[in-house]
Amino acid sequence: MTDAKLTQPKRGKEILWLIKESGPLTIDLLFRMLTPSMAKQNIRKALQVLRDKNLIEVVQSTTQITFYMIAQGPASRMKSADILKCHPDAIKQPLLRKQDWFHNQWCEYWILNMKRYFPDSKIVREGEINSDQIAMNVLGLKNQDFDLRPDFLLMIPKTETTEAVHLAFEIERTRKSEQRLIRKFKKYMGETGIDGLIYICDSGRLSETIRLLYQTKLVDRSQRQKRFGENFFVFSDSLDGGGPMLSRLFNACGKPTTFEKWCGYLTSTSWTKRRDEELI
Repeated sequence: MTDAKLTQPKRGKEILWLIKESGPLTIDLLFRMLTPSMAKQNIRKALQVLRDKNLIEVVQSTTQITFYMIAQGPASRMKSADILKCHPDAIKQPLLRKQDWFHNQWCEYWILNMKRYFPDSKIVREGEINSDQIAMNVLGLKNQDFDLRPDFLLMIPKTETTEAVHLAFEIERTRKSEQRLIRKFKKYMGETGIDGLIYICDSGRLSETIRLLYQTKLVDRSQRQKRFGENFFVFSDSLDGGGPMLSRLFNACGKPTTFEKWCGYLTSTSWTKRRDEELI
């Protein structure tokens, strides 16, 4: 028996776990999220096996996009729970509108990468923020501030050698009104306890529009971020951030950076000592 055949059940279990943790996923996102990587052809074969066992369901979001999700029938949830060694209730999936599936899977892509970078960190998704008092305090939110919640908040704990860091993430696929964006940026910059904000856009045109709005109308006017405003806010012009290393990030001046470099500076430098000129 070949190594590939020996590992197929294990990879199928990994795929099932990913879909359970992330919600509906396309093959493209499974391909990006699986570690070690797996050829798309083999992902399709594994998905077909899971489907034949009634462990996953296949749903068309559009005529061109297919999503895979955990089967929610009682018998199917029992089988998945047995494979994943968890309680059947853990297999229940939150209800998502079909139009939110694409956005949700990219949020989960970034969440998975953050978990790999910081296994001990805490991640609070948008829908969980109002029930998490620490997240509410970090974001300076009141219960009615529905429009000011990020897609998720990453909370990296303090260690003996590093600072505690709180990062807000926004996945942006369509341009919001200038007034709404400015309101949100002002809130993040002056009324929260976050250390940085990442705006993940699906095109260079969108990220450049948002970057210029931030650079021209907000950076110089912020008292709280006057020494670190250029690097408080970073952008990506692609939804995948340049791949697993998240190397395609830019600061407010359009200078390239990487997540490792940017976040490494934040965790190694206290807030009062952060300066734009040091992060070059």
